[in-house]
Amino acid sequence: MMHYAMGSETVFHKGVTLKTIVGNTQADKLVQKFNEQEKTTYTKVPTGLEHRPDLLANQLYGDPDQIWLVCLSSNRFDVFEDFDSGSIIELL
Repeated sequence: MMHYAMGSETVFHKGVTLKTIVGNTQADKLVQKFNEQEKTTYTKVPTGLEHRPDLLANQLYGDPDQIWLVCLSSNRFDVFEDFDSGSIIELL
């Protein structure tokens, strides 16, 4: 999935034009829908994939770009602290 497949906003910040999904209506609806879903799958971070939620996303969802889904659903965002080998994470 392309990062901006759901749409994006173009903003001008500190002299630079940026493309972002922040403030995008479709992205906001996706996050709201995501937050309403029950998270029922638990998994341990396998040895060899520690500190690599992108590789974990590739293994689980077939796409390393789904790293945001791994981080958001597990409520873990620090790859150096939150994805130790053997850590149990919650996923969709």
